[in-house]
Amino acid sequence: MSDHHRISIYNVERKVELYTFTGSGYPEIEIAWSKRPDDLRFATVALKEIKFWHPADVTKKIQVKGTFK
Repeated sequence: MSDHHRISIYNVERKVELYTFTGSGYPEIEIAWSKRPDDLRFATVALKEIKFWHPADVTKKIQVKGTFK
């Protein structure tokens, strides 16, 4: 809930921050993680958008916006 709508991913066991991203222009209200083991992909839901994130694969876009109809 920061003013800059930042998303941070931590490795709790190692006590280290892995990634920090700037979210959308709206506060994120929901985050859902992939259910696959060792998969860092996740989705964030804001007031007017949903984004899919893939922080572990540098060959892909970090985020992809979804659309609602």
